[in-house]
Amino acid sequence: MKNIKRVIIMSVSILGLSYATVFAMGTGTPGSTLDPVVSKSYVDKEIGRVLEMVMELKIDSNDREDREDREDREDREDREDRENREVPNVMYRPVQLFRNQLLIGGEGTEIILRSGSAIGYTEVANGLTNITAGKDILTGEKIEKDNLLIVPRNDNRGILITSDIGWVLVRGEHRIIDR
Repeated sequence: MKNIKRVIIMSVSILGLSYATVFAMGTGTPGSTLDPVVSKSYVDKEIGRVLEMVMELKIDSNDREDREDREDREDREDREDRENREVPNVMYRPVQLFRNQLLIGGEGTEIILRSGSAIGYTEVANGLTNITAGKDILTGEKIEKDNLLIVPRNDNRGILITSDIGWVLVRGEHRIIDR
């Protein structure tokens, strides 16, 4: 009888502890602070972040130093390349010209006369496209200030400065020729 009482007491105790454990774990409702709901994209982002940290830790110091040296060398070479080439074609570049100097543009070059006077120059029948006025500028025709000119082809079209000094804004490939 004593054994039966012990078994019953042990069974009730185990059931009571199990019930208390389950009740304590299940008190949070889904979406609450005790049991938050998260999206798959959030979990994927956090897993990706952890994986990046793990990958960084896997790189030993020698590989890191080699990579940093290579990146420094590449940065230095890029900086030297930028310094050695002309201003990129995406920016207008101010250019000062003197009397009888030709500015010959490459295909698609944009030219704006800002000061001084100039005339159109071309070795072909067609001229420069004056976008502002909506017409072609042929050889010898006066160029108005602040008009946008576009060189349509790479066939020696440009402007000739007729004043002592002239300033132009140029975007694109071009060369200056003294006459």
